[in-house]
Amino acid sequence: MKISAIGSTGQMTLREGAKRARAVMIGLILLCGLTGIAAALMASDALSKQEDAANLYGNHALADMMHDAVRSDVLAAFQAQNPASGLKREDIMADFEEHSAELEKGIAADREYTGSKEVMKFTSALAEPMEAYLASAKSLLEQTWRDPEAASAQLPKFFDDFRTLEVSMSAASDAITENSAKVTRWANLLGMIAEVALAIILILAIGVALQLF
Repeated sequence: MKISAIGSTGQMTLREGAKRARAVMIGLILLCGLTGIAAALMASDALSKQEDAANLYGNHALADMMHDAVRSDVLAAFQAQNPASGLKREDIMADFEEHSAELEKGIAADREYTGSKEVMKFTSALAEPMEAYLASAKSLLEQTWRDPEAASAQLPKFFDDFRTLEVSMSAASDAITENSAKVTRWANLLGMIAEVALAIILILAIGVALQLF
């Protein structure tokens, strides 16, 4: 009777130990899985933000190019007054329409970005100087064909409007560049945290397994 009692107790202890071991392993597996899912979700969100920041950077760079292109259109109109230049009014005006439309489109896209309050502070300030610049350019172009001398007198104001927008574009560019770098750093940090968390859970699982078995 005594030996039988001991054997029964030992079997119960082994069964209870096995149950606890299974419970611990299942818990670790679930924890590992949940950590992986959380890491994947965070990585996906970080990647999306990184993509948005990269698109904003590229869009703003293109808008900045159009800002310069409009100035080139105006200067080309003055140069076209010399027949030897080979420049044609219709070509210059077509280029201006295209460049001004792209500039407006780019500034509008800048303002749609909501991923950073710091960036929004600068991009929201671009519309007004852009409108003044394009209005000045259009007026100057039209005046160039009618009265080149009168148009020359408008050049100082045009360049003032150009520089005003340039300052605003430059400030926005700095904010956008910093934001892009910040988003990239955050994405890299999340990736590192996820890797460390998964490594810790794996080490714990191995340690528990060695203790139990």
